[in-house]
Amino acid sequence: MKKSVTLVELIMAIALMGVVVLGVTSFDVGSRHFLQASERKTQVLNEATLIMDRISRDALIAVGTVNAAAVTVAGNTITINQDTNQDGIVDTVVSYAMAGNQIRRTVGANAEVLTNRATGFVPAVVANSNTARVVINLLFDPAQPQNAFDNPLITIDSSLEVPGWSLS
Repeated sequence: MKKSVTLVELIMAIALMGVVVLGVTSFDVGSRHFLQASERKTQVLNEATLIMDRISRDALIAVGTVNAAAVTVAGNTITINQDTNQDGIVDTVVSYAMAGNQIRRTVGANAEVLTNRATGFVPAVVANSNTARVVINLLFDPAQPQNAFDNPLITIDSSLEVPGWSLS
């Protein structure tokens, strides 16, 4: 008696192989989508962290006088008076402001764009303290609606202690 594969067995084997391939493909596509979402969120978070780090470093050498506070806020702009040569006198003024989707750092006449992903930049001075609060919102693609996977929104809310603060 000859042993052979029947048509029904062949169709069953092909169907089972199709289910296995479909499962593997589905897992692969899902993993790639999750990886892309994670990479986008990480990219935006890194940008927001770097901006906050720059503001923090600038605030560390802030100095104020009776006539001019070390840090001032007007609208969506935070201005930091710095003493870069540590002689106790303000010699550099650094400001951070949001215009459109950009957050810019300006030192004198030189402006540098830190990000094009901004959807919010809210600086504030905490009353009767040497603390400034900054909230930054960044969206992977500000032209598109926010979506947790394809267009993540990152919010960083930080308080900065300004050592050279002077209350007027």
